[in-house]
Amino acid sequence: MVAKPDASSSDFGPLLIRAQAPLQSSSVSTKIRNAFQSVNHEVYASASMASIWAINDDYTMDYYQNDLQFGGQYAFESGTKIELTYLYRFAANNHLDSLSIAFHDAIGLGQNGREDVDKHRFVIDAPNYIDAPITDFANETLNNVWELYFEQNLYQSAPDSLGAHHALSLGATLFYNYVGHGPFADHSFEQSAQLNYSVNFDHQHYLYTLASLSHRDSTDIENFRFKEWTYSLGAGYQYRYDDKHSFLAEMQIYEGIARDLEDLKESVYEFTLGYRYHYKQGAFEIAMIENVINADNSADIAFTFAYRHRL
Repeated sequence: MVAKPDASSSDFGPLLIRAQAPLQSSSVSTKIRNAFQSVNHEVYASASMASIWAINDDYTMDYYQNDLQFGGQYAFESGTKIELTYLYRFAANNHLDSLSIAFHDAIGLGQNGREDVDKHRFVIDAPNYIDAPITDFANETLNNVWELYFEQNLYQSAPDSLGAHHALSLGATLFYNYVGHGPFADHSFEQSAQLNYSVNFDHQHYLYTLASLSHRDSTDIENFRFKEWTYSLGAGYQYRYDDKHSFLAEMQIYEGIARDLEDLKESVYEFTLGYRYHYKQGAFEIAMIENVINADNSADIAFTFAYRHRL
């Protein structure tokens, strides 16, 4: 029989992932977080690769985006956490088209036109909104972001009759993006606030939820009109099999950012499956993010690899 992890076994909470939808990933977007008070300090690094396929009568977005992320968190005994993250997102050929097509075939999902065009394209086109298509932008910078996150634990319970601990926290994010040149040049400062609620069932089953509100710096780019305020909701479940292995599933819902474009003004639904291997003071994560519900406003598929270390 596999022994349950004990209370002293270090846990890392939700997966270290970010939004992958084109508009959500280019601006401030909240992450599912662990509301429990902790005095652990953490550093981390992650890499992601995504295949963007979002197309309808008004626009075409077909390209690859890749993330490199580095950061650290400092937790105080008072229940306050401070986290600083650097994110570099760029366009480069990660050859995911073939894998995405094969995955969709394997689970019985439609290709939504993916097989009707050339693979490995870099194209953004919206004839009614931009003067000319953006093409051949491999190796261009998409985002260059510094992000500062503050969180305060508001409530933490003793175990209830079911052995579950409950926690509530409030967090705020400051997001600064500067791309100095190229087709995605931008200079923006954005903010978000989020409420986190977490439940720990006997150090083996964990539930994480969030509700957030984000403020966007720019509401007009070219002829695109964006919403100034948007919300997001999220929920995640972790099964801590033992001291070494965890399995996670998460769903995030982001309100559509665009005011006009049909599918881009609809909500984004990103579903994630992940696995975590725990070391004595660290953890390695691998996660797969799949766009569901609305096929034309997010990444077709994305993968994230992360290493996290407790100090």
